[in-house]
Amino acid sequence: GIGAAMATTAALFGKEALAENISKYESGKAGYNAYNKGTVGNKMIPSDKPIDFSKMTISEFLRRGKLKPGDPDRLFAVGRYQIIPITMENLVKKLKLDPDTTLLDQPTQDSLFSNGLLKSIRKKVDDYVTGKSDDKNGAILQLAQEFASIGIPTDMKVGEKQLKKGDSYYSGQGGNKAHNSPEEVGAALDIDRQKNLSNKNTPQLLNP
Repeated sequence: GIGAAMATTAALFGKEALAENISKYESGKAGYNAYNKGTVGNKMIPSDKPIDFSKMTISEFLRRGKLKPGDPDRLFAVGRYQIIPITMENLVKKLKLDPDTTLLDQPTQDSLFSNGLLKSIRKKVDDYVTGKSDDKNGAILQLAQEFASIGIPTDMKVGEKQLKKGDSYYSGQGGNKAHNSPEEVGAALDIDRQKNLSNKNTPQLLNP
C-alpha cells in the first residue's frame, strides 16, 4: 500500500517503527504536511489551510517561524515530526544544510528526524536502536524531552515538579499531555533495534 512506500525513504532505514509511532501522535493523518501556528495565550492555533511543505524551503519556514504569535502566516511545529523553528536552526547547522535551497520534502523531513534529531541531538535513541547501547529508558527519556506527546519512562523530578511514569516531560506547559506511553514507544524502539541487529549479520548494499 501507499503507507508502506511512504515510510521507507533511505534516511528512515532501521527507524521506521519509531517514525511511525511518533508521527501517529505528533502529526497524524496530515503527516509530512502537518503544521500548527504555535500558541496564543496557552491555546494552540491549528492549521487552517493546506500547505505543501515539499515546495517550501527551510528558510521560508524559519522566516514564518519568526512572525508574531497570532500572525496568520506564522508557522510553529511543522511536518511529520512537528519540528519547531529553534530545533530546525540547530538541525540545519548540525547537518550542514543550505536553508535557501533545501525543501521540506519527505526525504528532508526524514533525514532531519533520523540523522538530525536522533543521531546528532538525542544520541541515546540512535545508540539504542543501532545496538551501541542497552539503555532503553535513556532513549525513551530523550524522546520524551524532544516530543511532548511521549510519556517519561520512570517517575522523576523535573525542575520543581514530581512527575509520574507516563507523564509528559513538559506537563503543565501549554496544555502538554502525553498520549504516547513509554511502553508503546519502547516497543517501537525494540522493533527497530531487532531489525538493525539482524541486519548487522547480513551484508548490506544500501549505497553500492
